[in-house]
Amino acid sequence: MKFTKFTNTRFLPIVLAGMLNTIAITPVLAADPAATPMEGAAVAAPSFTVYDTNGDGKISLKEFQAKGGDEQTFRAADTDKNGSLSSEEFLQIK
Repeated sequence: MKFTKFTNTRFLPIVLAGMLNTIAITPVLAADPAATPMEGAAVAAPSFTVYDTNGDGKISLKEFQAKGGDEQTFRAADTDKNGSLSSEEFLQIK
């Protein structure tokens, strides 16, 4: 009889704490790791194809500005001064 009382008073709180912990941590484990970057992790740069909205293989000033880029950055990145950014020029933007 004493063994059952000991088990109920000592074991039950441990089991309940484990269950509550499992319930609390499940949404965190189920979350998409790509959706929320981990602390200290580098955030991926936007891809060339996201900016090249018309799919012509180059980014115009208009396409660049539509995605939040500024003209000064575009002009600096356009090293061959042809009025558009190649994928190589785009990847050099910091």
